[in-house]
Amino acid sequence: MFQHKKLSTKERITRMKIELQENQPFWSRLIMDLNIQEDTKNILPEYGGMGVDARGNLYYKKSFVDKLSDSELQFVLAHEVSHCMLGHLSRIGKRDHIKWNIATDIVINTILRENGFVAPAGILMPDSKFYFDFNGTIIGGVNKKPAEQIYDELPKEQSSKGNGGGGKGEGGEDSKGKGDGENYEGQFDKHIYSELTKHEKEEIQNQWGDKMIDAATYSRMKGNSPLGMDRYIKDILEPKVNWKHLLYKYITNTLPFDFTYSRRSKKSISTGYYMPAVVKETIELVAHIDTSGSISQKELTEFLAEIIAIAKSFAHVRMTLIECDCAIQQVLEVTNGNIEIIQNMKIKGGGGTSHKPVVNYIHENIPNCKLLISLTDGYSDIEQLDNPNYGVIWVICPGGVKEEFSFGKTIRLEEE
Repeated sequence: MFQHKKLSTKERITRMKIELQENQPFWSRLIMDLNIQEDTKNILPEYGGMGVDARGNLYYKKSFVDKLSDSELQFVLAHEVSHCMLGHLSRIGKRDHIKWNIATDIVINTILRENGFVAPAGILMPDSKFYFDFNGTIIGGVNKKPAEQIYDELPKEQSSKGNGGGGKGEGGEDSKGKGDGENYEGQFDKHIYSELTKHEKEEIQNQWGDKMIDAATYSRMKGNSPLGMDRYIKDILEPKVNWKHLLYKYITNTLPFDFTYSRRSKKSISTGYYMPAVVKETIELVAHIDTSGSISQKELTEFLAEIIAIAKSFAHVRMTLIECDCAIQQVLEVTNGNIEIIQNMKIKGGGGTSHKPVVNYIHENIPNCKLLISLTDGYSDIEQLDNPNYGVIWVICPGGVKEEFSFGKTIRLEEE
């Protein structure tokens, strides 16, 4: 009886890439762009069976791959390329590595589960309703949340053991993880974080964005588009708009002016009609800064520069600046006398985020407020608020919520 030659590890990986073209053409197309090589130089730590960097260099341990079934090997290949595709390896910033690894793995594993991939045992997974149980902390709707939001919802004091999807995770004892202190129990891969300049990050992000669009087009032609990827693809395809122009436009459209018939408009006299004149009374505006820790110093500086410019542009505007995380930290009136103080404000960081203290402060101290401009990541209790009787503009920092709010206008800082 004829028997097939046993494939080498490298040949088996190649075969999996080919087989994925039929059932998972989106990931197959992306995996083709990986530079896959055996880890002969011990780049990977002890726990890491695979590892990938932002540029798509993927390393594997032969002993790890040989233990995987074909379906599990397809899962881990798709998992690795998804880290590249979604920019997880360049978006970490100053976040805790273990928590960020967990958050990004939850995002990816949720998408792969939606698309029918079969994960190796012990991988952190949400349940069928997209709830994730991490050591008793329940995070819902993980299929609609970016890694940044999941990161913020994970416990502050992080343990390396996890339990996802009703007991599918495996436990661990060392709260700092193993090896390099960046892993957690159930993590099979090494997330390779490289020092990248801003230009390099943008270049890599653009490259993977183009690859994602190409893969989406390819899979659509094959009649097998991926589930859960529409919002990521939409972010790439939507045209970018300068947020400063949008902010100025929304403010000028939102600023109300009162009218009076006690003084006729000079422009209307020649027409024979009596038109009301505009009463240019002082208009109260509030600028809020969410200092919970998600706003970078660069974003704060740019936002404050615009707020100061707006205050100077409108002669009848009084601007109050409120610094708040889950409680009011500082209140300043934007005037020429303190502009230097405002320009030199620094991010102090803080706990969670709540907009209730801001709304309450406005209600109690600025009852005639006409507009609130809030610089925030949006991961707050906004939807629990009643629609206020003044206009609201949400200025969302990079990595903030993708969804629109039920009230107010939304501007995104990445749209620059």
